[in-house]
Amino acid sequence: MYRISMIFGAVALLATTSAMAATLKVGAGRAYTSLAAAAGAAASGDVIEIDAGIYDRGATWTDDDLVIRTAPGAAPGSVVVRNGTVGGKGLFVTKGNNITVDGIAFEGAFVPSRNGAGIRAEGIGLTVLNSQFSRSQHGILATGPEVADNVLTIRNSSFDDFRRAPGDSSLTHALYVGKSIGELVVEGSTFSRVEAGHYIKSRAVQTTVRGSTIDDRGGRGSYLIETPEGGQLIVDDNVLIKGANAGNPIAVAHGFERNKGGDFVNPDGFVFVGDNRFTNYKSGNVTFVDNRSDTTAELHENTMTVTTGNLTLVEGDHVVTRDEDQNEAIETGAVGGLPPVDRISLPAAYGEDVARARLDDIPVAAVPAPPALGLLAAGIFGIVAMRRRRREERRPA
Repeated sequence: MYRISMIFGAVALLATTSAMAATLKVGAGRAYTSLAAAAGAAASGDVIEIDAGIYDRGATWTDDDLVIRTAPGAAPGSVVVRNGTVGGKGLFVTKGNNITVDGIAFEGAFVPSRNGAGIRAEGIGLTVLNSQFSRSQHGILATGPEVADNVLTIRNSSFDDFRRAPGDSSLTHALYVGKSIGELVVEGSTFSRVEAGHYIKSRAVQTTVRGSTIDDRGGRGSYLIETPEGGQLIVDDNVLIKGANAGNPIAVAHGFERNKGGDFVNPDGFVFVGDNRFTNYKSGNVTFVDNRSDTTAELHENTMTVTTGNLTLVEGDHVVTRDEDQNEAIETGAVGGLPPVDRISLPAAYGEDVARARLDDIPVAAVPAPPALGLLAAGIFGIVAMRRRRREERRPA
């Protein structure tokens, strides 16, 4: 009888908690006309629906299990949060746990500490869906306490144009994940135009980048993907493009800081780089994958297209799995000119504009490798297409 009473009590508590959850509407003429007002009134489990429009100041979200999204009928990206950072950190600062952000555009995140971000993630468990990050020092910057089950998930989102303030020599990253994150998952997203820094830098124990595009043609970025402390890394079914002005000749860098020891060493994990289409526009010697961890990296069915320079498929401990009869050569094209320069104003506090290159009008996802022409004359750069085999049994449970 006592156990039955406990069960009914738990059900009643759950029903009460569900009933207490509210939907807070934000926009002109709504009960909450600013994001900060909605954040101050929110309670755990609430849904914050934001009308389309421009919001010149962000908010700090301290409650758990919040869903912050565009209002019904408002298209993803029609809610723009810009310029007004909070706490000297970012446009959104998420301190609560298990927060979901859906359909919001963030731009103009600049702070004196040089770490301005569209979202500064400080809680446990953040999911970002259908959102846009642009014209800032960083897109998402994840910090906070180190928790093994802290998962950052990013899906169907875009990251574009990350740069420094005038006179600033610090790095800017589209996505930076610190030790606080146990697992990073990036799926179906696009990254472009980083001025100085990495497109994805993850110190998480497990990092997965799948079905995404990282295009450095209009930027001067360093690594496309870096996991400096090693750990599990899966880079699967992506379009990866090294730009002519890239600041580093390595595309995917794994375990580069493990030599520091201590907290800079993640537990060894599965390392798989497969089904990716990589195109290089940078001259000189370029490496697709450089593995400096203690784990053997498996490369499988990656397609390499070289327009200039010399490409090394992989450095470090590795195995390349492929069908030998699937090698084919393709013609390589000219690098072509750089996109035209576009001057975009920074916030007035920085006093001047910065010249940045605009991506051309071709959608990054629609840039194919050159068509196959069969075996070509000696001296033409080639690709290797490596057939994929089923490998689920090799992945960790």
